[in-house]
Amino acid sequence: MGQHVCTCAIFSYDMSRKIETHHDVARLNEDFCQCAIFDSDESNDRLIGNFSLGRSFCKL
Repeated sequence: MGQHVCTCAIFSYDMSRKIETHHDVARLNEDFCQCAIFDSDESNDRLIGNFSLGRSFCKL
């Protein structure tokens, strides 16, 4: 993966519940980036999601 980004996520159904998320971002091609989302940056982290970003959001 190319970059590591740490963010805070809020659950839409419970605004008082916040978690720290860690995104590993890789450029797939000129138009898309792929993000793998983990629950921590430790060696025992768990994959909790993934998504792709289009050109207008992917500035690596």
